[in-house]
Amino acid sequence: MQLSLFLKWGLVLYLSSSYGAGRVKTVHQPGEEARDFFAMAEESRFQKKYDQAAEQYKQALKISPNFEEALIGLGLVYEQLGDSPRAIKVYESAIIVKPLFIQPRINLAHLYQNLEKDDLAFREYHEILKIDTENEESHYQLGVLNTKKKRYPTALDFFYKTLEINNNHAEAYYNIGVIYSWSGKDKEADTTFRKALKYGLSDLPSLFFLARYYSRFQIPEFSIYCLERVLGEQYKKVEEIERDEHFQFLKTDSTYASLLNRFRKKDAEILPEENTLLDEDLRAP
Repeated sequence: MQLSLFLKWGLVLYLSSSYGAGRVKTVHQPGEEARDFFAMAEESRFQKKYDQAAEQYKQALKISPNFEEALIGLGLVYEQLGDSPRAIKVYESAIIVKPLFIQPRINLAHLYQNLEKDDLAFREYHEILKIDTENEESHYQLGVLNTKKKRYPTALDFFYKTLEINNNHAEAYYNIGVIYSWSGKDKEADTTFRKALKYGLSDLPSLFFLARYYSRFQIPEFSIYCLERVLGEQYKKVEEIERDEHFQFLKTDSTYASLLNRFRKKDAEILPEENTLLDEDLRAP
């Protein structure tokens, strides 16, 4: 599941989570018949046959009502079908079945964020931290939520805690850089933005913002690197880049001209060539 939260000045904060994206991890051991229905439901869900998956999860739950993973799967399917009230009810049922099971709480908190019910999302993430004080996802999302509420010192505390748990968290570095840039701390912003790139920042709106950011500060190699990623994933067209006043500084740069010419000729299906920016350039100063 991936969420994008648009904040002031058109910047994007990226929320990333693997929860709910892959196959549901099995911790409950129901009977064989229930497991068979669960396996069929998982396959249907991954084939995006959501109505069919819902019925198969229900069959598993009819046989084994406390099958936590089937409850989570059913909640995910209801989310895909746009039935948020049922998804919430199912996740709450999974929490009742196993209060210390974190995955349904994470899914529920994410859903509340999607629904703009931030106070409820706050509550769920804090409940998770009572169970697992080192839960990376909860610290990260609380950083995002506090940023949205303009509680920047608190947000930074949560993002830095996220980095204590996972020093390679690209989105946490990016969000810290965004806050520093809003605060006029350009040196600190540059340092953390470079780390976000080094550790694989992939959110395209964020990369496009960084392309503009580095063009404004006349650092062409980073701006061009980000533009190459953006063009390669077809998030923006060459014509849009050429019209964007943020990139006027690059007009006399031969690497920039070569980049635009290369993507002007590429078909939409062809992958971009390897990025021209050397890994060494991504090292934080």
